[in-house]
Amino acid sequence: MSKVYIVQDTGHLNFIPAEHYGELIPCIDGRVSHVGMPKAFLRLQKSLSRIRAEDWLVPTGHPALIAYAGHLMARYAGVIRILSWDNQTSTYIPSQ
Repeated sequence: MSKVYIVQDTGHLNFIPAEHYGELIPCIDGRVSHVGMPKAFLRLQKSLSRIRAEDWLVPTGHPALIAYAGHLMARYAGVIRILSWDNQTSTYIPSQ
């Protein structure tokens, strides 16, 4: 089964529709200050260390964390697969 890695869950979004694509795995819970960014990068490395080519990223949270998560997925899995939220249809749209 595929996994859906949520880059940063700040607690105000509903990710249940993303379960259609696999098991939800939040990488970082809560907000991250600029001072805490190095520690957040390490948490992302650990969370995404087992990401595979069939898994997905949900790009939520701080832009630096989203960028680094994309880099890590490309490095570890060889691809970048993103689930983007579409407000008009209230669903996630896959991008590969």
